[in-house]
Amino acid sequence: EIQYKVTDAVDGYDTTGGARNAQGAYDLTNTFRQEYTSVSGKKVWVDGSSDVRPASVTVALLADGVEVDRQTISAVEGSSEWAFTFGVSDGSAALPNYSAYNTAIAYTVREAAPDGALVELPEGSVTYTVGDSTLTYDVTYGDNYTITNTKPQDYSDVTINKVWKDGSNAAG
Repeated sequence: EIQYKVTDAVDGYDTTGGARNAQGAYDLTNTFRQEYTSVSGKKVWVDGSSDVRPASVTVALLADGVEVDRQTISAVEGSSEWAFTFGVSDGSAALPNYSAYNTAIAYTVREAAPDGALVELPEGSVTYTVGDSTLTYDVTYGDNYTITNTKPQDYSDVTINKVWKDGSNAAG
């Protein structure tokens, strides 16, 4: 008897089976070959290099708008840079690029306020208490997973008294 084996090559899929089953048919299974990624970004402070900042902040990772992970981050030791990375396991990327429905997953990041609520788009603000100081920052999200906290300019009312020294408007 001649033995046959059926093969199938589909880009992006692993194929198993191909031998004749008990009913005489040839079964093939194509399994999607998942690709993986990671998400790295940074936290930028626009506050005139203030010495009064929170010791840490929480950053959330969202996949297609649904929160999937959180990280507490702080300044990188010996630097003023704040950075985060999601989805690395044993040195390899571990976040799936595609959903169970084979559609690309859109990853985004959001800052979490101290109460745990996410600071949403298009822009929001977050308030931190550091010692005796209450700090409010405007939060924006940029390209390459950058989260920027900008300290709004402080303005105060000033009273100005204007005195005219022109001989009681003699020149008209």
